[in-house]
Amino acid sequence: SSCGYGDIRKSLTLNLQTTEENQSKQKSGIHRATIRMMVVFSCSYRVNASGELYFAHAHRVNVPTHAREKTAYACKFGERRIVMEFQIPLSREDLLRPSGGSQFFVSEPLPARETVSRLEECRSLLDSSVVASIPECFPVFFSLLQNFLSVGVSVRESYWRIGVRGLEGVCHQVGGANFTGMTQTKKAELRNALKMMVYVVVQMVEEFETDATKPDSLDIVTNKRGGKKKKKNAVTGSESHPSGMDWGRERERVVEMTSDLVENDLWLLWEPPSVQMMEDFSNLLLSLCYKLLENPGFVREKTARDKVFGLMGSLMKRFNVALGVGMKIPQLLQHFEHLTSPLAVAMSSWTQEYGVKTVVSEVVRELGRKDPRDLSQDTSGTRCFASFLVELSQLVPAAVLPSISVLIPHLSGESYTMRNGVLGVIGETVAGALSSPSLDEQSRITRDKLLDRLEQHLHDVNAFVRSRCLQIWLQLANAKAIPLPRLKAILPLVFGRTEDKSSNVRKNAVQLLTTVLAANPFAAKLNEKEFKSRLVAEEAKLKALLPPESRNVDDVTSKEGEGEEREREGGEGGGGEKEEGEKAGEVAKQLAVVKYLKDGVEFIDLMSSCVPVCTRLLGSKVNTDVLEALEFLAAAFEFQVQGSREGVKKALGLVWSQEQQMKDSLVETYVRLFLKPQSENPKQAVPIIVHNLMSLTNEATYAELSSLEQMMVLLMKGKNISAPVVKLLWDIFTKSVGNVTQSQSCSAVLLLSMIAGADPEIANANIRILISHGLKQHGDNPDLVLARHCCVMLQKLHRSHSQTNKPPVPFRFPHSHSMFQEITSLLVSQFSSPSSSQWTPFAEQAIAAIYRLSEQPDRLCGNILRSLVKTMSGVRGEGGEEGEGGEGEGEREDEETEGGRRVGQKKSKQREGGREKILSSPKILIR
Repeated sequence: SSCGYGDIRKSLTLNLQTTEENQSKQKSGIHRATIRMMVVFSCSYRVNASGELYFAHAHRVNVPTHAREKTAYACKFGERRIVMEFQIPLSREDLLRPSGGSQFFVSEPLPARETVSRLEECRSLLDSSVVASIPECFPVFFSLLQNFLSVGVSVRESYWRIGVRGLEGVCHQVGGANFTGMTQTKKAELRNALKMMVYVVVQMVEEFETDATKPDSLDIVTNKRGGKKKKKNAVTGSESHPSGMDWGRERERVVEMTSDLVENDLWLLWEPPSVQMMEDFSNLLLSLCYKLLENPGFVREKTARDKVFGLMGSLMKRFNVALGVGMKIPQLLQHFEHLTSPLAVAMSSWTQEYGVKTVVSEVVRELGRKDPRDLSQDTSGTRCFASFLVELSQLVPAAVLPSISVLIPHLSGESYTMRNGVLGVIGETVAGALSSPSLDEQSRITRDKLLDRLEQHLHDVNAFVRSRCLQIWLQLANAKAIPLPRLKAILPLVFGRTEDKSSNVRKNAVQLLTTVLAANPFAAKLNEKEFKSRLVAEEAKLKALLPPESRNVDDVTSKEGEGEEREREGGEGGGGEKEEGEKAGEVAKQLAVVKYLKDGVEFIDLMSSCVPVCTRLLGSKVNTDVLEALEFLAAAFEFQVQGSREGVKKALGLVWSQEQQMKDSLVETYVRLFLKPQSENPKQAVPIIVHNLMSLTNEATYAELSSLEQMMVLLMKGKNISAPVVKLLWDIFTKSVGNVTQSQSCSAVLLLSMIAGADPEIANANIRILISHGLKQHGDNPDLVLARHCCVMLQKLHRSHSQTNKPPVPFRFPHSHSMFQEITSLLVSQFSSPSSSQWTPFAEQAIAAIYRLSEQPDRLCGNILRSLVKTMSGVRGEGGEEGEGGEGEGEREDEETEGGRRVGQKKSKQREGGREKILSSPKILIR
């Protein structure tokens, strides 16, 4: 016979039925027997010679009503007690189906109302004896799980507290138990009690979590029995229960309890050891972890999340369940996007802190087996896979490297997202595990093969992949993980991507070129002439070291590897071979220097060829093109790449852009290049800043000067030009400092006139200096360029009295002011000078200054015209001078016209197309 759980109603019936299988036993004297009795928890029996069954004694115990409705938990046959084994089910329905033998099952769950009524009975039973009472209380807990949504919140919480108390009691007994001295029956009872309570608590956690994370209860959860509404905790995803239960703290408490539990030698409870049963138990605890991780609110709590990951790490370390976890993680990633980064961090922790390295390879293999067609259809899951792989390889590149081969086939798949992910894994693995200079031969081969894959996808059909590939090369460049031969190979490919049809590809290509330039292994100043001169000198030294028959430097450098081999072989000889080895060593060193300089020249040539392309990108309609091109030109300027200065000056046109971002970037670039010299002493920095600013005016076109003026206004508004810089410009203009040339003085006053556009007080306070050093020039050959710049600066005087909401207030000087006297003097005296090619530009600015500043500009200009006429005709008035009044008796009669005054002296009239032109002299045309 077998004894198991069954439905007994009011009494226990043990039937020894006669079946077709035991007919032979019936014939031998075993008769059908039916025994009825009260609930028996242990009983002894004997079989006499005739086969009759006798119960020697039976112990009656006082048990609650619900216990009498269930079968006995254990029966003692003779001297051995048989305990019904609790098998952890895959689903709850499995516990409702008896499987025969000695396996525990529940015949029928209690109705919801009866479950509520037996709450106190379960509490009192667990308080009296935990391990012995758990089998009696389990059917009630199971019934609660079956009717979880049918009972009230308060009942659920009460059973939760009872269940947690029971689990805590069992864990306490397990922690203090001596498994080696425990009988098999005691072990079985403790093992079953432990599995039952863990199962109950895990199932209740799943029910609570499911109810708390329902889509319709994200904001408000309504009591099923019409209670008040309860708002959800937005951070933890838990409910604010009326009874005050903190669900976030409760589930964290369960995780802590189970974490302490698995630190015990639980496998000693199974004798003989059962791998399947221990695996079922560990999977039960893992299911608790998986359920909690499904909640985004729980994952946001770092402390609770780390405890769950710690529990999983302990389970994998002590129960060897890494294979199951490795299969489960891809499923979690596919359905829960919020787990991408936390799981990568967790796997890094399991690998480094718990020593579970197999889980990484299992997960990578599972992802490598994914069907490419499924990946192309499930874009959300594929995106999570790719992000997870990249972050994982970033955290533990050495653990990912052995399994990276299973991911390579995805590079040929349809999903560009997965291609990006695999390329990211390659980049992180190369940077993290294959960037050491002391790699062995096999590691170098692996690195080169992976870099070949990256290089191939620079021309991927998908623009996103090309862009991502360039980003990966950028990361490798920042990590200095690109070998120099590989760098020479990819730079032409990257240069070609600067003209890609995709703006993202162009942006990343220029970014990569900028980074490679900034992190170049050659020098801080990439001056091509210096490199070539050094190369010629070093090649001459190399020729001197080589024997006469092999002085072709190109042939020698191509056979450098063979020379190194000969050097190693020569080191093994003695005597004369030692001297040859030393000489070979010198040759090898010189070869390395020559090769380094040749590589440097090639690098400089390639970077120089990028400058015109980036200069053209400054005119692109895409903002990213312009910004990245500006950044590259700034870096090239700092490294003195040929043509970079012209590119930076071309960028001045961006000052007129309508995009504020463009203006800000341009100002930052110019401040970085020209106003922040690498000098710690502020006194030394001021002359460098002034020199940098003055260099911008050299050989500048009118368009560049106009843009530079606007740039100076922006720099002044941003307070980037200090007062010492302005003072030194005045000193250079007046030649108060030594060794100042005339062109430097012109550049200084030109910059001052630009600065005065933002701060007119600079001009107002220095009018006398402008007149005395700029307009009042003595000698036969005055500088009209300097005078013109002074006139431009004088025109800024009126702006200091202007207001933003009103027209400028007139700011006038009397026509007898010395300013106008000096202007008139220069205009008249230099009019007939044959060598003065700057008279017309000076005259334009002089007349403009007169009309802006003079109280009687027409009268003053009329006097100038009369003086010019006298100069042209060679006839002077009888008593008139070209002073302020200028009205002499010898003045000729003027003829009035609509356009002003027509001065006649050797005039000839000519009509073309109905318009009248007056040609007076080859020097000037007056309308």
